[in-house]
Amino acid sequence: MEFKSRKRNRLEYYSYSQSGAYFITICTKDKKCIFGKVVVGDGALDVPEMKPSELGIIVDDEIKKSAMIYENIKVDK
Repeated sequence: MEFKSRKRNRLEYYSYSQSGAYFITICTKDKKCIFGKVVVGDGALDVPEMKPSELGIIVDDEIKKSAMIYENIKVDK
């Protein structure tokens, strides 16, 4: 199997070991929605809400556990 060449996704001269805020994106094969779905209520002012699947709940729990295990990690949302 041959893999496509990927573009660099890190800044060339930035030290990722320093403190800072990071946004993490998790991509799935074929962009499948396996972590849940976004639902919107019937009202005009209803805010879209994430309804996690069973797998989505597991991922969310594991991310929260990381913040409890490692003192240098804080999870905002």
